[in-house]
Amino acid sequence: PFRIYHPCDDPHHAQATRKSPENLIKVPDGLLDFFPISLTQLSTKGQIHNLVVLRQSKEIPGLPGLPSRSVPIYRVYFDGLIAHLAIDGYNEDQVASMGAQFVGNSDEIVLSTVTYEHSFERENTLWIKAESLPS
Repeated sequence: PFRIYHPCDDPHHAQATRKSPENLIKVPDGLLDFFPISLTQLSTKGQIHNLVVLRQSKEIPGLPGLPSRSVPIYRVYFDGLIAHLAIDGYNEDQVASMGAQFVGNSDEIVLSTVTYEHSFERENTLWIKAESLPS
């Protein structure tokens, strides 16, 4: 699993970086975050778009003995490959137990696929177009 430093999480970051440029690359104690990453591949070509990183909730279906739940994520789109960075909702043991479903747990990776026609990207593009039309 990847670990990412969020400078914006440090309330003193802006002040500290003005005082010392070394703070831009130094990770302050306690500000190392754990974001498990899963991948989805669009299996058909769709409309060209330029989606930005989105903060969303991802619904995780329930399994026998486990309820369904909502996990907050950042959704990052890379030309047909979508990365879901879980902001919260998993601990390191849970991620390790899911093996190749998360990036970095294995030499292999398991990813889900969805056609563009059934994707969030298509639905979101349609919504943006509808919202941009004059009323």
